Amino acid sequence: MASISATLPKNIEIPPSPKRSHHADPSGRSFAKRQRKITDRSLEQERRDDGDNEDEDEDEDAEDEDEDEDEETEDEDEGIIGTDGVADADLDAAVSLVQHQHQIHKEGQSTASTPNDIEDLFNVEELHEQTVYRYKLKLVKFDEFLREKEYWTNEKTVFDVDLNEVPQETPRYIQHWIGEACDPAFIEKSNQPRKQARSFSTASQMLGAIKWGFSRDTRRSSTWIWDAKSEAFTGNPAHCVKLARYMNSLHRKKTANGECATSSRAINGYHMQQLSDHLNGWLRNNADLDRSSQRSQDDWGGPLKRFSTYLIGLIAFRCLLRTCDVVKLTMDHLSFEPLNGDRTHVSIQPWTSKTQQTGSVEPFDFFLETDEKLLDFCIVRALHRWLKMSGIRQGNLFPKIYGYDSMQDSERGPPTSKTDFLKNLRCSLQDIGETPSKFTIHAFRRGGTQFLYEVLKFNLIKILQWGKWSTKLTYATILRYLIADTDLMKTPRSLIMYPNRA
Repeated sequence: MASISATLPKNIEIPPSPKRSHHADPSGRSFAKRQRKITDRSLEQERRDDGDNEDEDEDEDAEDEDEDEDEETEDEDEGIIGTDGVADADLDAAVSLVQHQHQIHKEGQSTASTPNDIEDLFNVEELHEQTVYRYKLKLVKFDEFLREKEYWTNEKTVFDVDLNEVPQETPRYIQHWIGEACDPAFIEKSNQPRKQARSFSTASQMLGAIKWGFSRDTRRSSTWIWDAKSEAFTGNPAHCVKLARYMNSLHRKKTANGECATSSRAINGYHMQQLSDHLNGWLRNNADLDRSSQRSQDDWGGPLKRFSTYLIGLIAFRCLLRTCDVVKLTMDHLSFEPLNGDRTHVSIQPWTSKTQQTGSVEPFDFFLETDEKLLDFCIVRALHRWLKMSGIRQGNLFPKIYGYDSMQDSERGPPTSKTDFLKNLRCSLQDIGETPSKFTIHAFRRGGTQFLYEVLKFNLIKILQWGKWSTKLTYATILRYLIADTDLMKTPRSLIMYPNRA
């Protein structure tokens, strides 16, 4: 078996394995300290912008919503916020905004009587901070709606009162709130002029925020039903049969009108092979290209931008990671160690992920691929090639690249953003003749799952373990990843039972 010196460039320096703490903060600052830097003004600006920008990323949000609902807490997806800094909005600002708008506190009232339960409500770690931020904004809007319609007059919000104080008609209030924003039939009957109804993805996000808001109390994690013993309704008002029927009805309306977004196609092994072949061909043909050379309009990036785009996608594809987690990787997340003296081993261990915010993410271990069919999918070779090409030894693994091919300092500059990667991915897909609109950045996670099952022959338990899904098999997440109506069938139906089929 080939050694590392025979299979990798000799002049590449393998970084030593860093000593890192699983619970360390990469930025060196506590989460609370970073939160305090966000002012009331930034939150109010985001609340104004939220209504205008909410639909921009709904297709991608809808996919993640379905996945997150089935993973651990049945929560819908995060929304993409305009800038990374605003996503850390201060909780106190959100609470004070609600208190100010509804004049909860009367003059001379003691601050000791201010309801603080809402802080505990939002003090959770299993969700991404951007997801928590977007949910907080929607809960603030729902509280405003209840008070505007005079459905709720209590000083506390409906999310932090005792279980028996939640109104029996809360599911109807939720339906009214969603319908007023997303249901064309409801808006048409309304006397107030309103803009065009929002999509079903927005309706799902609104319902998901309410589910999350009530589910912080473990007594509200079940279905909203009548309890004969206490003679009151118990459970989560958002988990109501009538409300579920309404959402199904709304989905049918949206589908009939052609408004429902479909899931993106998976970027499978064939696409990754095409991207790799095109990238290698482009690098060979442009080996002597410098920045001052004349470039065509179709030349969207240089070697660094093109290879980083491919490597981000490859890591997301092989690790089943979200690209928002991949672009934030640093050199501290990598360790290169020879195992058994004959194979090169690399370990990728993010400190946190979207669904694991406590630093308990297990590492992804890869080895040098020797099968010729898997050479283009080799994480070890791709990482060593990127480190040699970029010269990165510390800091961000994927620094932001401006213009044609100007890479920022990996230690001081920002990492590549999710938006920048999506733009570069669309250009890469156009290069291989694919339609970019059919794919999103979540397509790597879908395609990687199919790659493990079809090419590497993983069983379902191994796929669930590798992708960090629940092994209880109580949800259908894995089926939606393996079976999607948006992915092309490889075998015509008439040939499925052909005797000499492959």
